[in-house]
Amino acid sequence: MHNLGNVIKFEILKQIRKPLFWVAIFIFPALMVVIGGISYLSTKLAIEQGETAMQELEENLTSIIVVDHTKIVNLELFGNLKVTSLEDEEEALNHLKASEPETALIIYPTDTTTAIKTYTKLLDDRSVTQQLSMGVGSLASSILTISASSQVDASIVNIIANPELTVDSQILDKDGVIYNPLEKMVVPGIFLAIFFLIFVLTGNQTLVATTEEKENRVAEMILTTVDAKAVIIGKIIALVALGFIQIISLLAPLLLIYFAGTKLDIIPSFLASIIENLHFDFWPTFFGANFLVFGFLLATGFTILIGSLFPTAQDASQFYAPIILCMVIPFYFAGAIIVGAKTIFIQILSFFPLSAPITLMLRNTAGNLSITEGLIGLAIVIISSVIVMLIAVRTFRRGIFEYTKPTSLKDLFGRS
Repeated sequence: MHNLGNVIKFEILKQIRKPLFWVAIFIFPALMVVIGGISYLSTKLAIEQGETAMQELEENLTSIIVVDHTKIVNLELFGNLKVTSLEDEEEALNHLKASEPETALIIYPTDTTTAIKTYTKLLDDRSVTQQLSMGVGSLASSILTISASSQVDASIVNIIANPELTVDSQILDKDGVIYNPLEKMVVPGIFLAIFFLIFVLTGNQTLVATTEEKENRVAEMILTTVDAKAVIIGKIIALVALGFIQIISLLAPLLLIYFAGTKLDIIPSFLASIIENLHFDFWPTFFGANFLVFGFLLATGFTILIGSLFPTAQDASQFYAPIILCMVIPFYFAGAIIVGAKTIFIQILSFFPLSAPITLMLRNTAGNLSITEGLIGLAIVIISSVIVMLIAVRTFRRGIFEYTKPTSLKDLFGRS
């Protein structure tokens, strides 16, 4: 173990000298920004498209033919449009064909579960035609909604018009003060965010570094002078250091923006209030810190184990994918986990070693993790990380010399 410092120094310098190391730091948040930008642009384009459709409607539609099987449409709502009301659909279609291009047809069905039919005539400009068609569709549905609303009491209309009712729920603590769960979630949530970032940023690096040393036969030379345990421990410490270098590189600009924004008084009041009222409660902080440390050791142990078993990074990546899936699968059920659903599946996720760290950290952040469950889950993660690390050390020592085929169980456990 006397060469531990040299291993740590070697691993850190080897990574930070690579340009790709620094690219990897910002590529993930950059992708998030790009995805967010695409989502914003898509929403903006949809709004603009709707506005354009209504503009084309006003400029290119002068008359409307209506077949109302519902018997509730108020024709006066069509405003300045010249309205022709007919009973027969075939007659209405013939009337439309004989009309000017600025005329459209709307057919309201008897059964409102059936789609409203709209017909517009093809104009010289295909783009304008498409926009006009969309505008007529919006006009048809809005007029039917308004006409139906006028048939019932205003209070009932408000309920119908707002199917997604909002509820302002407040919880009082023991002292009768309004309890703000968001303030309690911030500190445990920080541990979860750090764990996820380190896992994303260092996982693949660990796998590649392990197999790369095997492919280049660097490990063969390393193990002639350094004990395998020192190599593994050195790698882990170096990975933790590299992970925090990456996190600091991401957080430093955000902190500068926050402090600058505070001085300029442009930070949203709710965000400033959350930061000023952080709660460092013992058990949530204790669980968050321990799940971060031992969850990372567990993930790293599995990564080194997989990397040591296979001769190339390509072979190892195929078996590393299920490890990643097991680790991140709790995010797919985050809604049920956060609301505290008491199901067998959530319990399995909470106590299965690979899914336990993120599941329990989500529950810890949401405040529905009991002390007993937290201690049991922590014990499982600690024991699992120790076992996996011991197997990883043995695998690294035995499998690092297999250059053409995966290390077998016989090779791994068959001889001392």
